[in-house]
Amino acid sequence: RGCPYKCAFCASNTIWGHRVHYHSVERVVKEIKYLRDRFGIRHFKFVDDTFTLNKSRFRRFSEAISKLNIKWLCDTRANAVCNEVLDQMIEGGCIYVDLGIESVSDIVLDKIQKKQNSIEMKNAIVKIKSKGLKVKLYIIYGLPFEPEDIVQQTIDFIEETDPDHVSLFTLVPYPGTDIWINPQKYNIKRIITDFGRYQHSVGGIEEELSWLPNIEYFDRSRERMREERNVLKKFTIDWNKKMMAD
Repeated sequence: RGCPYKCAFCASNTIWGHRVHYHSVERVVKEIKYLRDRFGIRHFKFVDDTFTLNKSRFRRFSEAISKLNIKWLCDTRANAVCNEVLDQMIEGGCIYVDLGIESVSDIVLDKIQKKQNSIEMKNAIVKIKSKGLKVKLYIIYGLPFEPEDIVQQTIDFIEETDPDHVSLFTLVPYPGTDIWINPQKYNIKRIITDFGRYQHSVGGIEEELSWLPNIEYFDRSRERMREERNVLKKFTIDWNKKMMAD
């Protein structure tokens, strides 16, 4: 639980604090064995914010689960993967890496304090795919300081990096995040606080095209953002369908 990073849009620090808390490798292996032996489960997802953050722990973990004959996927970030980690992943039974890139714009990445850039993300995707692993990208539309061509930049990035799946989200200003606390710092004019009106995960539903963002920027109309989001929505839905067909 927890994440040492301080991304402006993420509520992890608000919930867990900045310190990362781990169960022991032995405990996790014991739980996996129980689920495998008791229920026949052989596919797992590890939902740590950054699963490969602690490299020494991850090495011990991969060695331990390599003997369990399971398949798994995990969430991580571009600057937390390297050839050594990826080799350990494969040895442990990993088949899919879910990568939180959030935005393809370096300006946006800098403003939201992501602590990574588009070149690092591209290099990470190339490394992951070169090892024969599949890769999913998490992308958020509606982040502060997106350039006018953010939709085309995002489409170009996806086509260039060729991920196996893209999960598109819209920005939700969770209470406790820096965006929520300091909206004007992020060029936000108004935040609607009825969270029942937000759509976090765009998913694969082709309806809901009338969606309006519940963040109002000084320099972008909500109508324009709806149009842009719908273009990205259609593109990512079509992309995922194509990848599944292949």
